[in-house]
Amino acid sequence: MPSLTQLTELVARDIPNMDLVLSLGVVLTIFGIGGFVSAVHMREKNRERLTTKVRIAFAGLTENAFGALEQLREEINLILPLHDALFDPLTVIAEPSSAIKPAQKSIKLIKERQSISKNLKYLLVSCSIIKYSLLAFPIFCGTATMSYWLNYSDKMQWMTLIVMTAIVATLLVLVFLWFAFLDQRIQQGIEDGVVPETVEIRGTR
Repeated sequence: MPSLTQLTELVARDIPNMDLVLSLGVVLTIFGIGGFVSAVHMREKNRERLTTKVRIAFAGLTENAFGALEQLREEINLILPLHDALFDPLTVIAEPSSAIKPAQKSIKLIKERQSISKNLKYLLVSCSIIKYSLLAFPIFCGTATMSYWLNYSDKMQWMTLIVMTAIVATLLVLVFLWFAFLDQRIQQGIEDGVVPETVEIRGTR
C-alpha cells in the first residue's frame, strides 16, 4: 500500500497511471462504503451499551467518593489534635503523609464522577462525526478517482478532491482515537464505580 506522499507523487506525474489509481480508488471507496454501513447505528449501539452502566457507575462513584472522604477525615483526625486538647509539641510535628493516599483517591473518584456522564456525551458525538465522515470519505474518494480517470487534464480539480479525501481520512483517524480514549475513560469509571458488597448505595438505607 503506497503512502500518501507516494500516492500524491504518483498522481501528479505527467503520465497518468490509470489502472493503479482506478484500482486503489475503487478499493478505498468500497472500504469507505462498508465503514459507513457499519457505523450507521454506531451511536445508538453505544448509547444502549453504556447509558445504564454509566448511571450505575455514577451512583457507585458517589458512594465510593464519600467512603474515601470519610477515610480521609479519619486520617486527618489522627493527625490533628483535638480543639480542646492541651498543647503538645509532639502533635505539631505529626507526620501527615498518611493522609496523602486517601486524599488522592478522593480527588480521583470525585473527578471521575464529574466527568463520566460528559465523557458518554462526547463519545456519542464522536460516533456521529465518525458516521458522517465515513459517508463523506467514499464520496470524495470516488469523485477524485473518477475525476482523475475521466478528466486528467484538469489537475486542479482532481488534486483538490484528493486533498479533501486526505483531510477526511485524517479526521476519521483523529476521531477514532478520541472515541477510543473516551471509551477507555468510561470503562475505568465503571470499574471504579463498583461498590463493595458490604457497602450500601447512599440513599438506599
